[in-house]
Amino acid sequence: GLRDCSVQRKHQKVVEEGPPPGFSPALMRQLREASIRLLREASYRGVATCEYLVISEGGEESFYFLEVNPRLQVEHGVTELLTDFDLVKAQVRIARGERLPAEAPEERGCAIEVRLCAEDPASSFAPSPGRIALLDLPAGPGIRVDAGIASGGTIPSEFDSMIAKILARGATREEARARLVRAVSDARVVVEGGMTNKGFLLDVLEHPEFRSGGVTTSWLDGTSLAAAPAPTIEALIVAAIETYQLERVKVRANFFAAAARGRPREIP
Repeated sequence: GLRDCSVQRKHQKVVEEGPPPGFSPALMRQLREASIRLLREASYRGVATCEYLVISEGGEESFYFLEVNPRLQVEHGVTELLTDFDLVKAQVRIARGERLPAEAPEERGCAIEVRLCAEDPASSFAPSPGRIALLDLPAGPGIRVDAGIASGGTIPSEFDSMIAKILARGATREEARARLVRAVSDARVVVEGGMTNKGFLLDVLEHPEFRSGGVTTSWLDGTSLAAAPAPTIEALIVAAIETYQLERVKVRANFFAAAARGRPREIP
């Protein structure tokens, strides 16, 4: 599978998608063939990711080899969504001496991934560690979420601040993008004393230039999206409403519990 990781902030990936928007069939075929040839010459066995820099000038496309990562990448879920092929299982089977299927799995549709992180966009995206007081992640058709933490867990300050990877698949890129926007919007996460990049991700996904596809690795740093945003009254209102709703749920649960014991109390 081919994946585009051009949406980066200070060389850190923000959005990954496949297949790469705007790539010609000839270029994608050349990238695949170059990767296969490279790993065969190296007698490599296992799962690996070949990385390239693609240059487009005057209608001419060329690519340059960067590196091989002898492991799965964070965005491997994009390929799994496109192919329904379990790369983790393949990695284990190769280690056991088994062989891959004779034919490569066929890709279908488009898939996009974002990284939901505990970081503060208003403080130059500094890590914002802390206890996860609430984590309600989206679900539904075409949605995949990979998370290694749950409500009550803690984002440590010593390690990566990523909370979850949220992915969406669609028949077209726009369908996958719109589905991902809804999924990120539905995600509810509260870090005690901290922040997340949820709003920033939505701004990126809704940006007209991203929606058009084919942005470069310098695109995001060149937009106002990468700058620290000013706090808005809308964010405070949303936080107040969600806090009220959470407290309301607790009060209602206590009321019904008291009523079941024959001592109902008035809900304030």
